[in-house]
Amino acid sequence: MPSLPITFESATINYTFTDFNGGGSTKIANPQINGINTSATVAKMIKSVGEVYGGSFLNLAAPINFSVNKIFKVKVFSPRVGAKLLLKVENISNTALNFEREATSTVANAWEELVFDYTTINTTNSYDRIVFIFDLGTMGNGSANFTWLFDDVILTNVGGGLSQMNVPVTFDSPTVNYGLVGFGGAEQSTVVIDPTMATNKVGKVIKTNTAELWAGTTVTALIGSTQTAFANNIPFAAGATKMNVRVWSPHTNIQVRLKVEDKTDPTKSCETEATFTGAANTWQTLEFNFANQAAGTAALNLGYNFNKASIFFNFGVTGATAGERTYYFDDVNFGGVVAPPTPTAPTVVSPVNNCQNVPSTLTATGTAGNTLLWYTVPTGGVSSTTAPVLTNAVLGTTTYYVSQRNTALVEGPRAAIVVNVNPTPIAPTATSSFTYCQNATAAVLTATAAAGNTLKWYSSLTGSGSTTPITPSTLTAGTFTYYVSQTNSFGCESPKTNITVVINAVAAAPVTTTVNYCQNVIATPLTATAAAGNTLRWYTVATGGTVLTSAPTPSTTTVGTTTYYVSQINTNGCESQRAALNVIVRIAPLAPSVISQVNYCLNATSALLNATADAGNSLVWYTVATGGTGSVNTPTTITSVSGTTTYYVSQSNTGGCESPRAAINVNVIAPPTVASISAAPYTKLFPGLTTTISAANGTAVGTNYAWYKNGIALTGQTGNSIIVNMNGVGNYTLKATNLSGCVGTSNSLAILDSAQQNLFIYPNPSTGRFQVRYFSDNNNLKPRKISIYNAAGALVFNASFVMFGGYTPMDIDLSRNGSGTYYIHLMDNDGKNLITEKIFIH
Repeated sequence: MPSLPITFESATINYTFTDFNGGGSTKIANPQINGINTSATVAKMIKSVGEVYGGSFLNLAAPINFSVNKIFKVKVFSPRVGAKLLLKVENISNTALNFEREATSTVANAWEELVFDYTTINTTNSYDRIVFIFDLGTMGNGSANFTWLFDDVILTNVGGGLSQMNVPVTFDSPTVNYGLVGFGGAEQSTVVIDPTMATNKVGKVIKTNTAELWAGTTVTALIGSTQTAFANNIPFAAGATKMNVRVWSPHTNIQVRLKVEDKTDPTKSCETEATFTGAANTWQTLEFNFANQAAGTAALNLGYNFNKASIFFNFGVTGATAGERTYYFDDVNFGGVVAPPTPTAPTVVSPVNNCQNVPSTLTATGTAGNTLLWYTVPTGGVSSTTAPVLTNAVLGTTTYYVSQRNTALVEGPRAAIVVNVNPTPIAPTATSSFTYCQNATAAVLTATAAAGNTLKWYSSLTGSGSTTPITPSTLTAGTFTYYVSQTNSFGCESPKTNITVVINAVAAAPVTTTVNYCQNVIATPLTATAAAGNTLRWYTVATGGTVLTSAPTPSTTTVGTTTYYVSQINTNGCESQRAALNVIVRIAPLAPSVISQVNYCLNATSALLNATADAGNSLVWYTVATGGTGSVNTPTTITSVSGTTTYYVSQSNTGGCESPRAAINVNVIAPPTVASISAAPYTKLFPGLTTTISAANGTAVGTNYAWYKNGIALTGQTGNSIIVNMNGVGNYTLKATNLSGCVGTSNSLAILDSAQQNLFIYPNPSTGRFQVRYFSDNNNLKPRKISIYNAAGALVFNASFVMFGGYTPMDIDLSRNGSGTYYIHLMDNDGKNLITEKIFIH
């Protein structure tokens, strides 16, 4: 629930109203953000059909603290002047504990702040509910006329404490607590803005069609239900028994009664009447003499305290008879009516020289507060409060008359105004339109006036002209209209001739981008970006100069910066400022250092190509002599296919300039073809045998040969054949190397041992040093043992040998044993005798 102040702005407070008897209030977005209220949200009440006291209330989160602040203020947006807001506080549990005040709106369809004086509230009571009732006593109908906005309910100690009113009552002082209390069918009595003078406030009385003949209005404020009336007594005395009141009536010849009384004792009173004789819907000041009391009422007793007054319009006539009527009154004064003086004639200017067909309104100056009355005749006739509006259609002279009437309806003499209608010249002739480009130099505007007339120049249809011709401004693009008239000797000014000046916009300078070239490259014509539909213009100088016939193609032979200039012309022929376009020519490096020809053998291990760039430069590799896409990655040669491939490499410096390309020819050379090799007459040997391995005819000329046994080169073997004995058992290949170092390899040829179970001894006979060989299975190369005996049977040699091939040689030395016949016993590893042979040593 809300607490004071109530602003309706919080998103977390529940501002739900409880409505009763036709009232209906909700929180809404402010539809009238203006004046003294710029809040985002406000409350809205629509008073519909129900009861005259229909309204809404909010229960508060805590009782209101009236210990210091006793002045309520509420911002109200009323649909009409004179609408009232009753602001009431009460106890939720006991509504008999309450206090209320009422305030009246003084403006329509605008925010104003209403003040409610609670200085006399009983602060011993607790008040935790606030009630809003608009137009108490009037039935609502749900229309816009019964819709109010209200906001910012605050309790303060500023702006209250209005003083109690006294005679004279003007309703105008902001420090006085004015109020009206109607009765008998005149309850709709309020203080409002004077309908005939917006700066004045008056009392308004609606005597309804159900009003009693005695319906009236008491001039009094209320504190609660207590009428305060006047603070001081009306100073009646012997010979001083008159009061006067200014009143407004919708009909004439009605009785207006004024009653004075003691506010503490209504039996002490006096009443008198005056007749309203003024014209309907006008003001008249009435004099009330209480020495002449109304028939049937008490005479004036000067010993009483008269401090309260009530006024009765159309007294003695019921609302049913007269119908509902609205009356106004103001300026309740003590004393008789002083006869007002007759006003003087208004101050006028005469004669007035008007121009034909130029409408004008007559003017005159009267005394403040008086009303001007206009006539077409010097005496008599019918007046008008509206100054004549003259068409001045007919040439000639006419006299008008004006007087002034004061608030007492006394009219003074008439002043004459002679009006001369003089001829008006026709508009001057001029060239109707001019067109310029923005910022161009414009010429002074010209026009032709009739002889004797004077030209007057204008930059707008209104305002005062000048006799100085206008030079149009071209600073801003757009269409501008200037005007020229001519004035004749009567001072009559012609209609204005329009001169249209079109200032066509100049496009911004074209968009350019600095162009960078490397020295000696082929340049292309320069470009710039123009707006759609515009045309470029090229120059070699910033201002002046000659337009080039086409976009220039810059020279790249010289290192440095050259500046060109470009503008654009739009469809209106307006040229923009020139934009500078810089062409920068940078120095280019020489081609990098390379080995122009690189040889590889077919299927050789690939390697990266090599080139040398200058310090700080970067290599760029290509597969084509021109064009193509460069790469910073060094190519790897491909050796799987014989032939010549050309690669190209340039170098790029830090300025982005690239050198010419250097060519690198990569030759992939096929190896020589080696004819197959074969052995003759044997491919299997045993000790004592030899065979020849040779290559067939067909190997390329200039080829060098190398023989390999079991992958190991044989020293000194460079022919196309070799002789192999038992010691050469193994796999043979022949490699041929051509002049480029590429190697061709023959087929592999195996020379094997021959599986014979003979013991080979050689030389035999021998000098004592010899070899013994015996076939061994290559899958069972177990050690062999040899024991040798002389002819006498004595053991002269005993040794064990490791086998590593089919006919592993076993070297024996018996050179110390002397000549003779010896017997050789060959045994396996287990001592089993395999074979026995003899040798002769000499």
